[in-house]
Amino acid sequence: MTLVDCRQKCYKDCSCVAYAATNRANDTGCEIWSRGTEFKESNDDNNREIYVELVIAKKKWWIARKGLVITVAVALVVILLCSLSYIARRKYKGKEEKWWQSLMEVVDRPSHCSSSSLLVILLCSLSYLARRKYKRKEEKRWQSLMVVLLVPLLCYFCYLAGRKLMAEVQRIMNRRKLLRELGDDVSSSTINKGGQTKEKDQATNHELKIFNFQTIAAATDNFSTANKLGEGGFGPVYKGKLLDDREIAIKRLSRRSGQGIVEFKNEAKLIAKLQHTNLVKLMGCSLQGEERILVYEYMHNKSLDFFIFGLIYLHKYSRLRVIHRDLKASNILLDDQLNPKISDFGMARIFGANESEANTNRVVGTYGYMSPEYAMNGIVSMKTDVFSFGVLVLEILSGKKNNSSYHTERPLNLVGYAWQLWNEGKGLELIDTTLDQSCCPNDQVLRCLHVGLLCVQDQATDRPTISDVVSMLTNETMLLPAPKQPAFFINVNSDEEQEASEIKSENCSTNDVTISVMEAR
Repeated sequence: MTLVDCRQKCYKDCSCVAYAATNRANDTGCEIWSRGTEFKESNDDNNREIYVELVIAKKKWWIARKGLVITVAVALVVILLCSLSYIARRKYKGKEEKWWQSLMEVVDRPSHCSSSSLLVILLCSLSYLARRKYKRKEEKRWQSLMVVLLVPLLCYFCYLAGRKLMAEVQRIMNRRKLLRELGDDVSSSTINKGGQTKEKDQATNHELKIFNFQTIAAATDNFSTANKLGEGGFGPVYKGKLLDDREIAIKRLSRRSGQGIVEFKNEAKLIAKLQHTNLVKLMGCSLQGEERILVYEYMHNKSLDFFIFGLIYLHKYSRLRVIHRDLKASNILLDDQLNPKISDFGMARIFGANESEANTNRVVGTYGYMSPEYAMNGIVSMKTDVFSFGVLVLEILSGKKNNSSYHTERPLNLVGYAWQLWNEGKGLELIDTTLDQSCCPNDQVLRCLHVGLLCVQDQATDRPTISDVVSMLTNETMLLPAPKQPAFFINVNSDEEQEASEIKSENCSTNDVTISVMEAR
């Protein structure tokens, strides 16, 4: 091997620092010294001529300064990604965006850009400084130890950053999915982007929040049956507790529900525009795949049927004129201070400023609480809710349900039974015996019965408005008109008339609600 070959061999060996020929006579043979070798000057005539290779000299400048180059390159890549995401976000604004566009929106945020850049630059700087420190030392064990420690740490940081990034992307996608489902009725400013509310803003913040599905699952102990409060047309209802100890009620859309999607959209649209102390507050919602969940404030005392102030707000004072269409005992809830609140706006109908009534082909509600013009002809008006209110007043006074039969000889429902006792001058016999007469004088009870019968009259034009009802109940000197025969009242005088009435009855079924319509006599 010649001296030239020896030099090439040293050049290819990264650990080589010097070489020399073993045969001084003809410069053949090859001896190589690695890093860490110490050379001493000697005046001995037998010394050989040694050629020292400078590592930096034989490598390109960008290889020698690899750490600095990597740091600058990574910083440039991060800046480039932020710039591209900003451009893409502006380009696709207002269009249906994919997951990668949501990802770029997250990256585009200053907080994410700055934190990611600082993390990458810090790690690269530490790597560069460590490399320079141990460059000329034979400390391979310490270098290996640093690699073993830094690589898992870097992987862990990347894992945490990835989880946070994907959670943010999922939240943004859910918010946009909700906006697409709700259409133009709810603007993006109505949807709370943070998902959380500061303590000082909780009293005034009416924005619709998007809860993480895992948060809802944890709050309900993974939808445990022990936390189940009941089940309706929308789906099961659960009690839950958030991490800040706030109690919530959660309605989970059942996959078998035929009206759940419509209810979900109705509730989300209305909560952006309706706020009142006598309305149950919708705190937010959760979307995860096919899951649709509504989150309400929890009412400790279940339901009670006194809610007139919330109803007059819906009909008269709110920015929208809203007909609830499903007022019943189970939809009037009580908080821990026994304040009544109207809940379940899934079937609500929004009216325009100049609309007084409307027709619908989709009759929904609960039999016994629906007015006759709505149940048979699909006519919806404010008098529809007034009828339901009248039924609830009679249920409160009697402590009985409307759909049961209350006469041994005649098939009377609660409304018919109350009407019969009123005509016979025995109205007090309808009153629940558990009511204390000291707090409920007979004249006030009879006045409430009178108002209830006015609300359930057969013709919608004969029924008072909810504003008139408030005046009747609060002004005891106000004269009340005589009530007319209520709707769905059956007064059978003979077996033949009973059979004829049964022949005239017809069965209607719509939207999974069966209604037995019987003509009044």
